[in-house]
Amino acid sequence: MEKLTGEGLAGFASDKVGMPYFYGSKISHGILTEQFMEEMHEKFPKLVDEAYLKKARKNGQVGKVNTDCSGLIGAYRGMERATPQLYSTAALRVPISRYCRFPVGTVLWKQGHVGVYIGVWKGIPRCVEAKGIDYGTILSNVEDTDWKMGLLFSDIRYRMFHPICGSYKGENPYLEPAFPVMTPEMAGQHRGEKTVTYGEGVRWLQWELLEAGYEQVVDGVFGKKTQENVIAFQTSCELCPDGIVGKKTKENLKK
Repeated sequence: MEKLTGEGLAGFASDKVGMPYFYGSKISHGILTEQFMEEMHEKFPKLVDEAYLKKARKNGQVGKVNTDCSGLIGAYRGMERATPQLYSTAALRVPISRYCRFPVGTVLWKQGHVGVYIGVWKGIPRCVEAKGIDYGTILSNVEDTDWKMGLLFSDIRYRMFHPICGSYKGENPYLEPAFPVMTPEMAGQHRGEKTVTYGEGVRWLQWELLEAGYEQVVDGVFGKKTQENVIAFQTSCELCPDGIVGKKTKENLKK
């Protein structure tokens, strides 16, 4: 099996400049189809609305390979991970303020978006990012986007020129809930079912959300902010964004 390298990821991403963007598309999916577009529209009607579909058709994206931002990294690594999952599974998270020390192939991260650092060109740090349906996959300047972190992964070998340190995900200190986690209001709509609305199980969820890059207080209370973060996470992972943390959402939080 060919070893993955930072230079390899940077080269792979650079080769994809010009590739069209469609939300939820992955290079590993192959060509974009009308069926997939309609599925995304049905699942995320506000995000992938009729105007979004119309734009993709007008751009001639159907029948071509499309990608979203995480799809650039997933296709090279051979494993698809959503943006928050990339953050939570990184072997090292380094603040963007230290980007001058980043090795080529570092994944640049901000909440909801990732890019690939490809090095300095003509004195300017550059990256490749699948930026959105209006842009596609582009070459851009690192400083033009409000990146927060650089992510390094254990399955990729990097050429390091400078010592670099950062943080990583630890072990969740809270007990994983055995039943679906939801707001008390939602639990009221599921009378007769066992649910979790506060306490240890909610803390487990909040800790996982915090480690996925969301601004989150771990207080054991499933309030509005926790619900918003759950919906954002589900949307990023292409799960039904219902705000209920069932088996699939828990599995994706642990990836």
